[in-house]
Amino acid sequence: MCRISLKDNPAGNWCTALGEDEKKWDNECLLRPEVGADPSTQVDSFAQALEDLCSDKTLSPSKLHRLEEVAQHDKFRDWYIIHGKISGNFRSSLKKTKIPKVSPSGSNNIHDELLNEVLERDGYYCQYCGCRLIVREVWKNLEKLSLLHGRSLIKTLKQRQGVKDIDVPGLIFATWPFADHVVAYKRGGHTNEENLVASCFACNYGKDNFTCEELGITDPRDKAKGTIINSDGYTWNGLKRFIEPLDIFIRHCP
Repeated sequence: MCRISLKDNPAGNWCTALGEDEKKWDNECLLRPEVGADPSTQVDSFAQALEDLCSDKTLSPSKLHRLEEVAQHDKFRDWYIIHGKISGNFRSSLKKTKIPKVSPSGSNNIHDELLNEVLERDGYYCQYCGCRLIVREVWKNLEKLSLLHGRSLIKTLKQRQGVKDIDVPGLIFATWPFADHVVAYKRGGHTNEENLVASCFACNYGKDNFTCEELGITDPRDKAKGTIINSDGYTWNGLKRFIEPLDIFIRHCP
């Protein structure tokens, strides 16, 4: 089941990062990144590189390229592909959990206003693993700038058709913000602020349609919320302050 060599997992039905012993599983997060794949330091480096880029009145191609390089974070992308994206399935397979069929009610569409309300309330950090999230507008603007300068290193998760995981910068998997249905829509959960929490891509994707109880993790709505201060002294708010400077770079790009 884990996408690694069978010599490390002959049975192929459990994840080497998660382990077979259910008692040792993290009870707050589906699966935390391994040493070397933790994106937290890279988020600080990305924020600093973005600050350097936007400190100039005109866009510096070299600073943009530096930002693209920081965003790559190959170790996290590899961890996500091999372990993170199906971490919920790892847990559920060992627990032999089966998802019952429930007729969903209402809409599962999370419009931008609702998404932003959830992110603001939760301080722009994943309520499962605690990773800091970066507003989608920053990533989408960087994707535009990258293309305008003849490069395509930044490929966002907004339009996934034809884009493979291996082509997406690793830091995006860690920081692209979602509003996750704690009680899955397909399990009868409603699309409202009471049932939605801020989530990173890995936790949102990995949780799938299972309940927190089925996966053996704490309901994120029961966790105390705190304020995260970035290393540059700013209260963490998804790097929203850089949306406007990036917009200006795009408008003035030749």
